[in-house]
Amino acid sequence: MIVQGTNVPLAVTFDEDVSSIPTLVATLWLKDGSLIKQWEKSDMEIDGATVYLPLDEGETVNIAPGFVSLAIKGLNDDNQTIFWEETMVKVEARRDRTITLIEG
Repeated sequence: MIVQGTNVPLAVTFDEDVSSIPTLVATLWLKDGSLIKQWEKSDMEIDGATVYLPLDEGETVNIAPGFVSLAIKGLNDDNQTIFWEETMVKVEARRDRTITLIEG
């Protein structure tokens, strides 16, 4: 899940260790096909089967609540492309945007 205006990385867990795959690319897309962000393996933190995709506040603040698409692919030692199923990621609005102070 992504919360607008936060910098919490996306954590993706695979069913196997992906740290030895030479090339990994992850791409986050809006529903209309617009690119939000793309990560190369060097941009990711990989801990065995879990991959962390960093995001910053500037990247998440303007993503509309709803769902975005995350696609990840790799290239193995034999130069064969590995595709994983595209995943929908929920985007939530920041709750503090709805707080209104009433003076009185």
